[in-house]
Amino acid sequence: MNANGREYVESDLRYEAVGCAMAVINASGRGLREKTYERALCVEFESRGFSFPEQYIYPVYYRSQHIADYIPDLEIEHRLILKVNSSGNLHFFLRVAWLSSNHLFGT
Repeated sequence: MNANGREYVESDLRYEAVGCAMAVINASGRGLREKTYERALCVEFESRGFSFPEQYIYPVYYRSQHIADYIPDLEIEHRLILKVNSSGNLHFFLRVAWLSSNHLFGT
């Protein structure tokens, strides 16, 4: 697949992930703990047929040396990393990052 084709697929995946987050926040409301939102997202992703291994550990390398481990909240289709945040009783945030940091993960 060419770069443009992949870009569309990744954009669709990001769109679906945000749609799942919106469904969760609309159904559950605000003010819950991060783990509660994360579990609700898992239910929503599963209902839409997405694969999402929880708490996968990625070794992080710098100059070929293992410096830490990165554990994302959720990973969708082995391509998209999601960070679930809630701030007090007001907000629910979903941070999205592509699983493409080869220079850090050493993959």
